[in-house]
Amino acid sequence: MDQRLSASAHGDSGHASIIDVAAVAGVSKSTASRALLGQPGVSERTKEHVLETARRLGYVKDLRAQSLKSGRSDTVAILVRAVQLSYYGELIRTVQETLSTRGFRLAVTMADPRDDRPLDAVMSLRPEGVIIASGRVGLDDFADLSDVPVVVVGPDAVPPRLSAISDDGSGVEALIDLVVAEGHQQIGVIDFPRSRSATLGARSDAFIRAVRSHGIDPLIIPAEADGDGPDPRALRTVASDATVVVCPSDPIMVRTWELLHSWGLDVPEDISLTGYDGLGDLARPVIGATTWMQPVEAMGRAAAEEIMARIGGRHEPTRRQFRGSMIRGRTLKNVGHV
Repeated sequence: MDQRLSASAHGDSGHASIIDVAAVAGVSKSTASRALLGQPGVSERTKEHVLETARRLGYVKDLRAQSLKSGRSDTVAILVRAVQLSYYGELIRTVQETLSTRGFRLAVTMADPRDDRPLDAVMSLRPEGVIIASGRVGLDDFADLSDVPVVVVGPDAVPPRLSAISDDGSGVEALIDLVVAEGHQQIGVIDFPRSRSATLGARSDAFIRAVRSHGIDPLIIPAEADGDGPDPRALRTVASDATVVVCPSDPIMVRTWELLHSWGLDVPEDISLTGYDGLGDLARPVIGATTWMQPVEAMGRAAAEEIMARIGGRHEPTRRQFRGSMIRGRTLKNVGHV
């Protein structure tokens, strides 16, 4: 490191500051700032020298200070339910790639079910726009924001001031039509409460309605009190009669599968399963899940484009829906011969 920069010059953070860069480059702080921001008034030679000095010292821009100075953060916040799930990982990737083409950054935060004020956590990031991709979050507080546009990914029933990007829901009827076509009449449906997830709750309700539309009375399996799987006792009771269990998401299907396996029941020989999402490893043929693939890439791109349009000055929210596709795996057995 340059001898003109002592070990203590980094300050408490351990990172070089713009003052350090200016001192080592032999220019004023204002010149260093203009060079780093690509602003006019600095010769090309000086700019290259300052940039090289900054790289050598490991200088990192203070984005908070820059946003306070400019009045802009160039940041979009996305609130997701759980980053480890394939649905959210794919959504985040697509949104980030789309935003980066317009010079925006993406700040990711998770919805904490214990936090009754998610708005405060999101707005502390000073975003210029917010994407909500969690059914755990109440939307009323976000609908009251007047200066920050909000796009919701997942539920299509949102307050009028918010934009909505969603799956068109056609997978629900398509899956139930397939289940019935395969001869199933004893159909279990996991009922996820809307109070814990607006998206999963609405999907569970839609599955129940779709089963009843075929003249079949579904076998309702409530979700467990603490967790995202079915209530084990209810599942075990229903499993003695049902030939298939319909799950509102792939992670819930996996949890259901694990419980059935622990009881010595084979999928699909003893009981069939269907899911919903069709992303990541669960969409691979080696797993063989019968599920509905949500068009997450199209939804993520649309959400990013919508939030950029709203940031750019378009005030009217939009509603857009996208159609997914069936993955006909091995977890659904034909029982028509029974």
